[in-house]
Amino acid sequence: MRNSLDNQKTISLNKGVLTHSKVTPAKKSGGLGKHTESYSADSINSDKKQHYKKARYKTLSVIQKILSQCAGKWRVTGCGIKRIDKLQNVFVTYDKQNRSASYRNVQVCGNTWLCPVCSERIAHERKQEIERLIVLMHKRNLKAHMLTLTTPHYLTDDLKDLLEKQALAKKYFFGDRKSKAFWENEFPHLGHITSTEVKYSDNNGWHPHYHLIVVTEEGYSEKELKKKETAIYELWADCCVRAGLKRPSRKHGVDLKRGYDDDELNNPESLINYALKGSLANELTMSHCKTGRFNRDSLTPFEIALLAENEKDFEHESSKYSNLFYQYAVAFKGKKQSFINKSLKDLIRKIEEEEKAKEQDDKSEPEKQDEPTVVYELIPIEWRALCSDVNGRGDFLVAIEKDIEELGIDTNKFPRADSVLNRILGGQGGGFPIAHGII
Repeated sequence: MRNSLDNQKTISLNKGVLTHSKVTPAKKSGGLGKHTESYSADSINSDKKQHYKKARYKTLSVIQKILSQCAGKWRVTGCGIKRIDKLQNVFVTYDKQNRSASYRNVQVCGNTWLCPVCSERIAHERKQEIERLIVLMHKRNLKAHMLTLTTPHYLTDDLKDLLEKQALAKKYFFGDRKSKAFWENEFPHLGHITSTEVKYSDNNGWHPHYHLIVVTEEGYSEKELKKKETAIYELWADCCVRAGLKRPSRKHGVDLKRGYDDDELNNPESLINYALKGSLANELTMSHCKTGRFNRDSLTPFEIALLAENEKDFEHESSKYSNLFYQYAVAFKGKKQSFINKSLKDLIRKIEEEEKAKEQDDKSEPEKQDEPTVVYELIPIEWRALCSDVNGRGDFLVAIEKDIEELGIDTNKFPRADSVLNRILGGQGGGFPIAHGII
C-alpha cells in the first residue's frame, strides 16, 4: 500500500486493452501548468454535471451493497467494479468534446432500471434516437402527441402484480378488436413510443405508469384534443377493469397533450424530455438539491436506494428502503424501459431508406471526432480502495475533470485526483476494507 502517490502517472497499455476500449494514450510530455483549452464558458453547467456524476456513482455503490445481500444474481453488483481483463489495470480516459472522465477496462451491466451510471449513458443514446425520429417527422409534416396513462394504486399493492395487470391493460388498449376500431376511426395514428416510469409514495405505495409519444398525420386544436382525451380515457378505463385493476379517475387516468404548436411543427426538446424522463439518471437528486431532502410523496427508485444508505441489516424490519428497492429490482428484472412499436419502426425504416436514396450524391464525409484520451492509470490496490469507498469512484472522476479543466488535457499532474486517492488509501489508521467481488 502506498500512502503517497507520484504526481506523474505512468501510462502503459498493451494492444488488447487499446483495441477493446478504443482510446489513445496520453502524451508523455511534461504538464504545461496552464490552460491549453478554454473550459470556463459553462462552469455552472460543469459543476452541475459533476455533482450528478458523484451522485450517480454513490447511488450505484449503495445499490450494489443492497443487492449483494439479496437472493438471485444481479449483474449490477459488479458494474464498474470488475475488470474486463484481469492482467490489465483500470484506466481513466477523458473525452474532450463532453469534458467528461470515465473508467476503462471495467465491466458494465447496461441495466437502465438498476444502474444510475448505465442508465444515464443509455438515456443519452435514446435521446439521440428520438431526436433523429423527430427530424424525420418534421420533414414529413407528422405530428406527435404526448399521452400519459395511469391507474389507481394503494399502499398494499404488490408492484410485480401491478405491472403485470397494467401491461395487460395496455395490450387491450392497443390490441383487441374494439381498441383497433377506436384508433382507426377516432384517433388514427401511425405508431407510438412507450416509456415506463415508476415512483413510490409512503402514503400510496408504488405508482408505475406509462408515457407515450403517439405519432399522427393530422394535427388537432386544443379543444379537439380535449374531446379525444375523454374518449381515450373511457377506452383506457375499460381496459384497466378488464385487466383486474380499479377504474382510474377521469382526472388522473389519462392526459393528452400536443407535442407541437401552431408556429412550430414539433418541439424536439420537450418531446425528448417527456419520453425519457423516467430513465434520465440525473433526476435522482434534483429534488434533493432544491430542498435538502427527498420528497417522500414521490420517490424515484434511485432516491429509495439513497435513503437505504445507512440501513445496515437488510433482513431487519427497520430496513424499509432496502426492502423496497429489492421489491422494485425483482419486479422490473428483464423488463424494457422504453420501446418503439412495430408500425412506427416500419415507418421510420421506410422514411430512412427514402432519405438515403436522396442523399446518395452527397460525397461529404462525416466529421471525425477525437477519441477519448487515457490520462490516468490505477493499480489494483488503488482501484480496490476506490471501490471500497461509497463516494470513491465518483469523487475521483470529478477530481480528474477539475484537474484537466485547470491544467489542460496534456497535463501529467493531477493534484486533486491524487489527493482523493491518498485520502481513501490512508483511511483511518492506514487501512481500508477490501472491496468484495473485484476481479
